Amino acid sequence: MMSRGGRRMGRAILAGLALLGAGLGPLGVVVVHPQVGEPGRGTPRHRLVVSTGTDVITVNPFEVSVTTPDFQVTTNLYDPLVELDREGNLAPALATRWARVSPTVIQLELRRGVKFHNGENFSAEDVKFTFDTLLDPTQGHKLAGRVAFIDRVEVIDPYTVRIVTRQPEALALRTLYRQGIVSAAYARAAPQILNRRPNGTGAYRFVEWVKDDHLSMEAFVGGWRGAPPIRHVAWRPIKEDAARVAALIAGEVDVAHGVPVDLVPLLERSPHLEVRSVASLRSYWLMLVNTDPQAPTAKRAVRQAINHAIDRDELNRAFFAGRAKPLATAVHPSSLGYDPGLRWAYDPERARRLLAASGYPQGFTVGLHGSSGRYPRDRELAQAIAGQLAKVGITVHVQPLEVGRFTEGIFQKRTAPLVLYAYGDPLRDRTSSLGDNHRSGALWSVIAHPALDELIVQAQRAMDERDRAAVLRRIQAWMMENAPGAYLLTLVDIYGVNRRLAWEPRPDDALRWRDASLQP
Repeated sequence: MMSRGGRRMGRAILAGLALLGAGLGPLGVVVVHPQVGEPGRGTPRHRLVVSTGTDVITVNPFEVSVTTPDFQVTTNLYDPLVELDREGNLAPALATRWARVSPTVIQLELRRGVKFHNGENFSAEDVKFTFDTLLDPTQGHKLAGRVAFIDRVEVIDPYTVRIVTRQPEALALRTLYRQGIVSAAYARAAPQILNRRPNGTGAYRFVEWVKDDHLSMEAFVGGWRGAPPIRHVAWRPIKEDAARVAALIAGEVDVAHGVPVDLVPLLERSPHLEVRSVASLRSYWLMLVNTDPQAPTAKRAVRQAINHAIDRDELNRAFFAGRAKPLATAVHPSSLGYDPGLRWAYDPERARRLLAASGYPQGFTVGLHGSSGRYPRDRELAQAIAGQLAKVGITVHVQPLEVGRFTEGIFQKRTAPLVLYAYGDPLRDRTSSLGDNHRSGALWSVIAHPALDELIVQAQRAMDERDRAAVLRRIQAWMMENAPGAYLLTLVDIYGVNRRLAWEPRPDDALRWRDASLQP
């Protein structure tokens, strides 16, 4: 017998089908099993239900992955030292002021009177514990590489710390915005508890997480910002785009994240919904793995051929209604040092000549790993790329993977030669994230180019913005010559939203519900 949650979701899908007509094909049904304490509490004015395409993998702030909703969830539970506003400017969070004492030392004054969700007081010891734990090589935390430039954190007094870097690091302070600060006393008492019971200083405190069903949180009344207007927030994973939109139409959820372009007209016809979109700082790319010398993509001419075989304009029209921007390199059009004059020409004949010169006159067969449902049209985009490459003789076997398996494959360096995913540039300066996904051995990288590694280090150490922009332009020129990836399109984040929700999406896809409210 179907549960009450399943019947509700069934009605949602039927409602969506009635409006969709016959054009979408079969839909997957997501069955929800409500739990005691699940956010059905409170009036509609104080309860928000958010649906994403995948479930959370972890709530541990040392392990959160930007390729899943993990960060979107934990940014509501934990506060970092500094934040970025909508325009990418640094803003105070747990640190109220900061200054460079020297090229390798940053001193931060911490906010007083802050409490963790369990009532403990926040102090400099918690900051030191957080970064000491993250950088401890015996722990093997996934995010350690992102702050590997930190040599140590020194406590000056209970509300002053110094971050000492191994060398001058241009974006050291801005890079800290993703790391939530952990209670030292809480985590030391039971180190594994962070996997089950988060305890931050954020605007919301954790309530429960039922895997593949929902994660719920409630307003932290004792927070230093004061209690947010929305008291209860539930996150529900609904993997199929059409089912997620149908649930929104039926009133089962208030926000549907990652609405595909072809479903936008459906939402626009609904009187109680709005479509809100923002040009994203995230971009699609096809990583071309060169670390296996037997793989065709180890050859530069093959990587160049793949770039010429992909029709970015066609992909843009097909999946983003022309709203996205085609890319030539890893630098986003909104980022420091972007060179607008670079472009890969769609030239199948040239692609075939390059393949023949590389020893593949008849083409070759290769695998492609991609995520399944994390980004708009990721599964369909992978198939479309395979279709375009087939026209020049490259047969691609596409394997869409559940997000956890997909990310672990990258982390463990076990992927197909082609890897499709989307990277973000919330800092509007690719210097930092290039180190994450382009440097040899980095967490998100399955490529190795020593010359590129050197250029990335030069950018990271260029403290002057003009000097750094010049290095980034050299990096882009190198990418056009060596093609470490096929850079595809910027994303457009489209949300279906209940009209009662006062909230605007951010270009960095951070979903901070403390900034939102629900009108009667």
